[in-house]
Amino acid sequence: MKKQHNRGFTLIEIIVSIALLAIIALFLLPMSMYGIQFSRWNGIKLTAMNLAYSQVEWLRTLDYNDELGLNSIGYSPKGIVEEKLYLNEPGSDPKTIQGIEYKLLTSIYWESAESYNGDFVANAIKKADVTVKARDPISGKEKTYAVTGTLIAFEGERSLTSFIPLKIRVLTGSDFSEGAKNVKVIVNNQSNTMVSWGRTDEKGEVVFTDLANAVYKVFPDSWEEGDMTARPTGKKTNAGKEEWIYEVLLEVGGSADNSIDQTFYVDYPAYIILTGYADTLLNSAYCSLNPIYDPPEGQEADLDLGSSLKDLSSKKIWREWIYEHKISFGEDEYFFVEKDSGNLWNGSFEYKKGAVTKKELKLAYGLKDGNFIKNGDGTITLEVGFTTSVEGIDTMMFSIYQGDDEVDYSDVAITQAVSGQYNKYLINLKTAKNITSDTLSFVIDNKEADTLVNEYGMKLVQDRNYCRLSVK
Repeated sequence: MKKQHNRGFTLIEIIVSIALLAIIALFLLPMSMYGIQFSRWNGIKLTAMNLAYSQVEWLRTLDYNDELGLNSIGYSPKGIVEEKLYLNEPGSDPKTIQGIEYKLLTSIYWESAESYNGDFVANAIKKADVTVKARDPISGKEKTYAVTGTLIAFEGERSLTSFIPLKIRVLTGSDFSEGAKNVKVIVNNQSNTMVSWGRTDEKGEVVFTDLANAVYKVFPDSWEEGDMTARPTGKKTNAGKEEWIYEVLLEVGGSADNSIDQTFYVDYPAYIILTGYADTLLNSAYCSLNPIYDPPEGQEADLDLGSSLKDLSSKKIWREWIYEHKISFGEDEYFFVEKDSGNLWNGSFEYKKGAVTKKELKLAYGLKDGNFIKNGDGTITLEVGFTTSVEGIDTMMFSIYQGDDEVDYSDVAITQAVSGQYNKYLINLKTAKNITSDTLSFVIDNKEADTLVNEYGMKLVQDRNYCRLSVK
């Protein structure tokens, strides 16, 4: 008869089993965490949608003429709605539900239409939309979770406005073909007192229906996306602190018999970032930033901007354009160069969708065209100038060209052209053959040398390391 033995698990088997369970748990844990995060994200989205729908339904209950509009001075259409409150409840900006903060933005617009005979009716219908934002539980960044809207018409007879409407269109995007939503457009009188303001709808349009006949200053002011600038239309000529402006003068009334249309272009701005330079230089160096721009036919605009380097760092720059630039500091002249390559900046900015462009630049100096003298003893003397005072000139390595031919030389002696000044030098040398040309090319070969610097640590810009020398 066979004897049976009941054996338990060995210690090794138990350890292997625990290890396998741990490995399985490691694989399942991320999926479990993702499931929890997705469930929370989905809950936030459902709550945001419910808030948006409830806000819209509440708007439908308001009196069309007296209540359905924003409660803000100058806003059109005017009403009792607080744009950032939920159902006008005090303390609901933000609206907190289960520890999550929800931010609402209610916008109400005039929706234009055409009458049965084809006339433009600016105040035929009111349109309302509600945007709800909250922080994403995964990234921690604020995100739009719900956008909903509706058209609300007046029930019964009413008299339409007798004013000539002003229709503003605001465009954005990489090719400026997209309507820019929720851009705040301001209408001022000629004394710069606000008369009216409104927000653009999803098509990038806003209509002003009750402006009396007059001349107004109209401009886009801000948008819900954050930092914004507009295509400049001119500049304020404050001495040394010029500023771009973005307004246009529009005459309401006059010969217009239907509506007045105006288009603006808006974008995230670009900024020039300069670091590591003394305030003495930044406050006193004057930068001229000149856009290469062809204005529309029949329009003229002086858009060349002058500013100190200190002020320039905080200016919003229209990044669609390419800019020529010149920087002067007393008699010195500097150039913007790419931070990494040291090459001359080409004046353009990178387009970043949905984000600000920050252009990190450095300052550099260059060579000036000069002269050379043929001496009676067979030597020549080069007069070479820089756009700033330069240290370490004794470490300079250079080449000379007569046409395409490099000129061999020896017995070099470098002296200051003017005693005490370090921006112009005389270079006396002996050449292996006679110089017959009236022009020479002078090229500094060690342009990246750390020794060839000015008092602010600037190096020679790589695209300005050569100059033309004319016979004197």
